[in-house]
Amino acid sequence: MGSSTQARHFVYFAGGTGSSSIAVSAHDYISQCLGKDWKMKVLATASLEEVVTAFRAPSFAGGIITMPFKKTIIPYLDEVDDLVATTGACNVVYLTPEEKLRGTNTDWVGIKNALLSADPLTAGDVGMIYGAGGASRAAVYALCRGLGYETVYVVNRDDQEVADLIQDANNYTGLRPNIVHIRTLQQAQSLPSPDYIVSTIPDFPARTSQEINARLIVTEFLSRRTSKPGVLLDMCYHPLFTENLKLANHHGWNAAEGVQVVGHQLKHMWKLWTGKEITEENEAVMWELLQQAVRDDPTVAGAQPTASEIARDLHSLPPGSRPIGVVRNNGPDALTLERYKLRELAEGWPSYRFVFSDSCEWDNLRSIFHPDAYIYTTWSGKVHYEDFIQASQRGMDKGAFIMHRCHGITTDITLDALRAVTKMKATITQRFNIQGAEVDAESDCRFTFFWTRLPNSITGESDWKARFVRHWYEKDKLIPVNPAKVPVLDEQKLAQFPSGYRYLAYCQEETMGVSVIRDLPGHNREKGIPGGSSIAGEKHDLLYWQARDWLDGKNIQL
Repeated sequence: MGSSTQARHFVYFAGGTGSSSIAVSAHDYISQCLGKDWKMKVLATASLEEVVTAFRAPSFAGGIITMPFKKTIIPYLDEVDDLVATTGACNVVYLTPEEKLRGTNTDWVGIKNALLSADPLTAGDVGMIYGAGGASRAAVYALCRGLGYETVYVVNRDDQEVADLIQDANNYTGLRPNIVHIRTLQQAQSLPSPDYIVSTIPDFPARTSQEINARLIVTEFLSRRTSKPGVLLDMCYHPLFTENLKLANHHGWNAAEGVQVVGHQLKHMWKLWTGKEITEENEAVMWELLQQAVRDDPTVAGAQPTASEIARDLHSLPPGSRPIGVVRNNGPDALTLERYKLRELAEGWPSYRFVFSDSCEWDNLRSIFHPDAYIYTTWSGKVHYEDFIQASQRGMDKGAFIMHRCHGITTDITLDALRAVTKMKATITQRFNIQGAEVDAESDCRFTFFWTRLPNSITGESDWKARFVRHWYEKDKLIPVNPAKVPVLDEQKLAQFPSGYRYLAYCQEETMGVSVIRDLPGHNREKGIPGGSSIAGEKHDLLYWQARDWLDGKNIQL
């Protein structure tokens, strides 16, 4: 336990936002209950060196470590216990009887009890962690050793961080957790759902393509319809209602706030510092003080965004996703000519595909594509362009009647004219017969063409070829051909589809014998409207990032 020397009277809090701890009043109350005159002192904007100096000072009675110091503090301590050695992270420092600085980890206790308080599920097969920093170590331990999970998914923006986490988990004695690194949405779609998800990342908007990809994977699991929803615990509590918790609530998951992790650790921390335990009555008051601190702290409770703030967010591009070093309007005449060529190619999609009285139009359509081109649509998913053409031909033989109307085109082109991205506004119209009533399903969308150049052996020059084609599906409607004959739709099934292609998808599944993909990119508003598809909204952002990556010369996977 800690020293009884009167000089020791500060519990130092290091890390976090650098300005405050939500539990100051609760800590002060526990100190009084245990007959101590200790106070919490927040090390505002401290460096690691300043933290170590404070911990070595005669006034040190105990220490709390949060990000970004949970791993970096370890070499500066005199010793650590088995929990730190196992998890690779330290969040509490206390004095031994010999007055040595010893590190331990109580985060795992807070995580375990916060999850059980939200919903005491029977230990299932799979847990999941979002993030791979210092806090993720305690989350792995809580899920595996605390709750008995053998398999833990990890989703993170950085592969090396996950590799480091797996290496730390290999230090476990006895049974080691089976950590599955989920890198892609396709991989996630093939895996069973987790019971518990622990998020260990800050509440920052997903901006880079790696961050958006990670968020899409988490959204994939949250958006599944299961008989019993799981629990998402967000260890971040600045603000309390994080975007992850809002997403969990939107999809019917139980949400556990990060402040719960704090509260469930306090009595354990104080026993380490003083050797004494608070009573159950003291603990109840402690929780009341903690909740009051949440209500009083605007950085935690936060204000709900106004309607105008939501509107601005719905109509803004993902910050940083706008391509740089490209030409999109005006520019040199040579690049203007190249953009005109790309417009002609993009408009060839509806012209060649649907003017099919002469079979050679299919060859004209083929001329648009790179040999390794892939197309992504509602009914086909991601397919090679030749497979798409063959499926289109079979559909037309069976009576499929589809038309496209083009409304406008814009192109971003690199200065060396080697890569480009074209966005084409269009309306997809498909004729269906539903319950004996003819209807047109119309979806307003944007085609996105990813262009590169290939040598032309005949001309000796290079030609533009589409490497990928993808769409944003923004809104749609169903129009009866005869207003007197209107089909009755299954509202429950209809609600399963994103609003950008809801009626088109419904009719395609009813009549074409296909299973329509439910997570295609949509309008940004999908993230903020009742009944919207948050994953379609997230993929709206991802497609912008993929466009920038393509123009930056990177290889991408759609």
